[in-house]
Amino acid sequence: MLDAGRDVLTVKDYYAIFRKTEEAIEVEFPDLKGCVTYNDNWDEAITNATDALAAWLGNAETKFIKEPSTHEKLKNLKGKLVPIPVDDKILQSHQVGREYITLDYIYSTNYRHQTCMAT
Repeated sequence: MLDAGRDVLTVKDYYAIFRKTEEAIEVEFPDLKGCVTYNDNWDEAITNATDALAAWLGNAETKFIKEPSTHEKLKNLKGKLVPIPVDDKILQSHQVGREYITLDYIYSTNYRHQTCMAT
């Protein structure tokens, strides 16, 4: 959940669905549209899922971040249901990068606007 007025997430687990295919182990977070990853072994798939979750949350607009569903709600989905914790260090690294880009964009937009107004 986001704290009012701040882009800080509280630590939570999101459930991921792990599905084994012939080519890879595919991972999908049903609560976070487009948050997917894969790997060819379970350990690396879990590592990738942790990174993908933090990256998705660190870069998503707050209006797209949903509360995690309960195990009960997701238990009928096909695949192995695994809780993945939000890794604060990875999340913060993505949020810092996003803030830098956002501030850079705002600065360059204001600069162009001021330049246009002056001429």
